[in-house]
Amino acid sequence: MRWALLLFFVPALAVRYGVNFGTPLIAVAAALVVFLAAAGCALREALADLRRSRLALWAVQAAVALLVGGAAGYAAVRMMTDQYYEAGLLRGVSVCFAVIVAVCALTDHWLGGVTLRGGRALN
Repeated sequence: MRWALLLFFVPALAVRYGVNFGTPLIAVAAALVVFLAAAGCALREALADLRRSRLALWAVQAAVALLVGGAAGYAAVRMMTDQYYEAGLLRGVSVCFAVIVAVCALTDHWLGGVTLRGGRALN
């Protein structure tokens, strides 16, 4: 939450109004900056104490979740045309997030409760 002002409120105007005022490339660039900064902060925190033997397992799990979630989000946006493009983006992001969480939960279950720290998950 401490990065919320920087990562959301500052570029939000460029992302929201960039498409309408003929500068979609600036809107895309601002959205990518927000995404990369948030991903960098999250990865730094999540992988701080990670053992190297678990890094490959986490990377495969994350890649599969992102691929499946991205495909589901893209399909959700393309399935119907909305009056406002934000409604389609909201639907796509919501579906993408839900699918990513579901894929991570399923892969965690298939791995038998092994945590990234190398121990056993508490069930």
